[in-house]
Parts: sequence; structure tokens; C-alpha cells
Amino acid sequence: MRGDPMGAAYHVFIGQTSWEKSASHSPASALQMACMSAETHIYLVRHGQTDWNVARKVMGKLAIPLNETGQAQAEAAKVFLAGVPVDHIFHSPHLRTRQTAQIIAQAHPHVLPEAHHPLCEVDYGLWEGKSFAELSEEAAFKAYFDDPDRCEIPGGDCMADVKTRMAAFIEGLRASHGGKRLVLVSHSDTIKAALIHYLALPLSAIHRLAIDNGSVSMLLFTQTAVRVVAVNRTPGMPALFARSL
Repeated sequence: MRGDPMGAAYHVFIGQTSWEKSASHSPASALQMACMSAETHIYLVRHGQTDWNVARKVMGKLAIPLNETGQAQAEAAKVFLAGVPVDHIFHSPHLRTRQTAQIIAQAHPHVLPEAHHPLCEVDYGLWEGKSFAELSEEAAFKAYFDDPDRCEIPGGDCMADVKTRMAAFIEGLRASHGGKRLVLVSHSDTIKAALIHYLALPLSAIHRLAIDNGSVSMLLFTQTAVRVVAVNRTPGMPALFARSL
């Protein structure tokens, strides 16, 4: 953990993961096996705050920029991760994540941020552009929070598919970028979905996690285990990380 600002954070050992369970049944190249035998550090960063976070409106795929607070949160994350020898920065293709990734990359001039679709926001379908207040009486919106493993967003995603998408992307990185330190800039519910997967918790527990704007969570992959090293670390400036959904 040398060089990692989260070295003192708690560790959760969750035993055998899906890729370990299937490893003996699925052929892998020598390169993949070599990659998967090295420690891989993945830092999950939520984008900084936007005005729509403050207004509690569903952004979805809309191009909403960081506000002043969000820029400061991204700066704090940049400082927090400056001592980590980052190899790659991957981000959701949306404006707010791209802006956050670009700020973090200022501390790593050798790294060019790359957009990857699997990190994109949940497709909120017909909810996009509406406020939480407008949606509060809709049965499907209530089910999204009360029963997320069964909820399908009207015209959009179901959370089980989001969890599968995030886990598949991270497992792909584990195979192709083993031994590296990777920053993934994404969104609240996508990061929650990834953490739920690696904590081996039911999807119904997803909204028990808080992932604040600008926060950093971390996964550590070794040859024999996955550890959730940190969840929702809000670096540097606590006043900037007022809870926003």
C-alpha cells in the first residue's frame, strides 16, 4: 500500500470472487494470468457537484457542467491522489465526469484521460430532466429506492444490468491492466453498484451506501482476494462535501 493515501483505511475480505470461481473453468492467456497475479488498485471517483445535484434533478446523460463547488471537489480529489503513481484515468463520457477526470489528470501529466461507455450514468429514461420532487409520487421511482433489484426504470436501465456492466468492465481491467493503479471517474449509483458486487451484498442494499460528490472509494485486487479498502472518502475539505444525491 506504499504511496497510497488510503493505506490506513479499513479492509473487508470477501473471499472468492466470480473471476476466481470461474478461473479453473475458463481458459486464459499467459498474459492475462500474469496480469491477474499482480496487485491492482482501482480508485472509484464520483464526479464533482453540479447545480443539478443541488437542485436534486435527474441528470442522466445530459451535459451538465461542474459548478464552483464541484470544481473545488475535483481539485481536492486531485491533491488526494497526487501521491499515487496512477497509470490510467478512465471516465464516463458525460461532461461532469470528463471535467473531473481532466482536473485529476493535472497531477499526472503523463496520463491522458480516456472515456469508456461502461462507466456512464444509469440510463434514467423518462426520469431524465425531472426533479426528485416531481417524481416522488411515481410508483416506479419509489421502487427504485425500496426494491432496486426488481425495479426497471421506465424507458431506462434496471439496476441489475448496471451492476453487471460495472463488474464486467472492472474485471476486464483486472485482466488487461493487472498490477496497475487505475482511476475510474463515474457516478453515484454506478459506483455503488460496483461496491455492492465486490462486497457480495444484495442489490437491495445499494442505497445504504453513500457516495458523495468528489469522493474516492478503492478496490484492491490480489491473486487470491478482493478487498474493499475504502468507501466514500471525501478528501481534504469536509465543508465541500455536503451530502447531495
